[in-house]
Parts: sequence; structure tokens; C-alpha cells
Amino acid sequence: MIYLRKKNNAISIFIVAIVTIVAITNCYAFSLWGYTPQSGITYAPIGFHWQNYLEGRPQPNDMNHIVALNYKSLVVGTFIDSYQNDLARIYLLAFERNIINRKKFKMSYTVGLVYGYRGKLAQVSDFQNPILQDLMKGDINPWAYLTFKYHLNRHFALISMLTVNYLTVGIKLVF
Repeated sequence: MIYLRKKNNAISIFIVAIVTIVAITNCYAFSLWGYTPQSGITYAPIGFHWQNYLEGRPQPNDMNHIVALNYKSLVVGTFIDSYQNDLARIYLLAFERNIINRKKFKMSYTVGLVYGYRGKLAQVSDFQNPILQDLMKGDINPWAYLTFKYHLNRHFALISMLTVNYLTVGIKLVF
């Protein structure tokens, strides 16, 4: 019963966050640093944890199957957590903004929230700072990454996403 209550609270917080982000993105008085990215669908199936490879430990699962949809600056997505072969489904809600906006090359930052790690991010060695550990203990955690996009044509781009300890590659279909 307590587990269901916690799960319902987390879902309620997630829904409130979605409504808040949609309201903020539609507010003309509010502007984030950077340019509005092109809307599209991203699929990035392959990635790896830096730490495992630097320490010579192979990663048990390199297939994360990141799927994300962005409408202007609002991003919703999901991926499979591959760290320590957990294979949990993770959900993302975030803002994305381009900081380099050239014809073929674009670079963006994305900040937001993820749900699904069940507090396990606090155990990752990259988050050993006490303040970061407190942020990473809960069901909903902060998240940030950089995305590098190389546009092959108007509607298709190769992408690479980089977090604190993870790199993934894939494609983006631009609307």
C-alpha cells in the first residue's frame, strides 16, 4: 500500500511537471538561453558508460533504445537503463535549447527530470558529492545532457548525446 502511494505521488509530480513545462513554454515572457530547436523524433539505440570502458570493464548492455519526441523546446522520452545490467525503463521530461545553430551542425543542451532509477543514481561514483547524492536518491532525479546534431538534409540528422558518464548515438527525424 505504501509503495502504491509513493508511486502515485511520483506520477502526480510528473504530471504536474508536464503541465508546468507546457505552460512555461507557451509563455511569451519566458525565454531560455539559446534558440528553439526543430521539432522531431529521436532514436538513439547504442551507447556506453565512459567509466566502464576507462576501467576496462565491459558493459553488459549497450542497447538503450532512447526514443524522444520534442515539440519546440519540450522533450518527452524514454530509454532503458543499462548500468549494471538493470534494464529498467526510464522516463524523461525536459527543455532543449540550441546553443550552436549552424546550417548543418547544431549543438543543444537539455535539462529536466527523469523517473525510474528508484534512487540508484546516488550509488554512481560520478555523483559522490553529498549534495548530488541527495538529489539522486529519490524516484525523480535531475537530468542534463548535450546533443550534437549533423544534418544530412532538411529532415534527417545524425546525433550524439553526452551526459556526465554516458555517450549515445542515433538519428533524428526533423519535422
